[in-house]
Amino acid sequence: MMREQDRIKSGTIAVISDIQRYCVHDGPGLRTTVFFKGCPLRCKWCHNPETFRMMPEIIYDQDACIGCGKCAEVCKSDAIYISDEKLITDRLKCTDCGECAKVCPSEARRLIGKFYTVDELREIVSRDLVFYMNSGGGVTLSGGEVTLQSIFAEQLIISLKEDDIHITIETCGYASTENFRRVILPADLILFDIKHPNADMHREYTGVDDKLIRQNLRDAVDKGKKIIVRYPLIPGVNNSTREIETMGNFCKAAGIEEIHLMPFHQAGETKWEGLDKDYSFKNQQGISLEEITKTANILTDFGFMVSVGGSGQ
Repeated sequence: MMREQDRIKSGTIAVISDIQRYCVHDGPGLRTTVFFKGCPLRCKWCHNPETFRMMPEIIYDQDACIGCGKCAEVCKSDAIYISDEKLITDRLKCTDCGECAKVCPSEARRLIGKFYTVDELREIVSRDLVFYMNSGGGVTLSGGEVTLQSIFAEQLIISLKEDDIHITIETCGYASTENFRRVILPADLILFDIKHPNADMHREYTGVDDKLIRQNLRDAVDKGKKIIVRYPLIPGVNNSTREIETMGNFCKAAGIEEIHLMPFHQAGETKWEGLDKDYSFKNQQGISLEEITKTANILTDFGFMVSVGGSGQ
């Protein structure tokens, strides 16, 4: 495992949690979105908790499990056992080797995260080159947080640019200046996530301070990058009129022209359960259409171009 970690650090390989083709919400046109594994934030509402850790890990879907017990038979760490007629994973013992996923007939256990080289990823995403060109699309590097694997990401972008592929980066902005610039400078479009306009609340709900994020947003603007701010609209967290106006004022001062609202919905609950993580937003209802419209109107009055759901157009 240490050898793989050294190769990740050097940019020889990257850990990718998913590759989704024909996407229409992660930038203009038809796109392939590559999800990098690993994230410095711990947003309590996150839809993709499987991207928190950088290294591959096992996710378990209890509803898909048929109880055959093959996973327990092959587990060399004795991390899987039966309790109350259910198969339980001891995460402290589990080494995420993936042997249980290989023998699971119902795919209830899956290993999330795969190692790729630049050439391997380029071959995969270039399969749809004709669709990118005909639709004005391209490739989006998302996550997790792509800047955590910045050396690899930069090499991938440079490689894809040889085919004139449009590159979009989705980032939370929490990265060193060096790593941030390495990824955003060669890209065509930056989808920049702003989680909360209040520093204390940002720290409470994401686990990190927002000073570096604000600094990197201003830096990207100063570098002349095309930027769209993405704002997750989370009920009871960042959707009050005061918070929306504070966010609007900050974005206006930073020189942002376009904001995409990303309304909360229950998309990650089963993933949190499958990773044996506590999900504090389990019973949270979504945002009403009335609330979304109200928020969009506030930001439109600031002079922003506002979209709901994201597209990059």
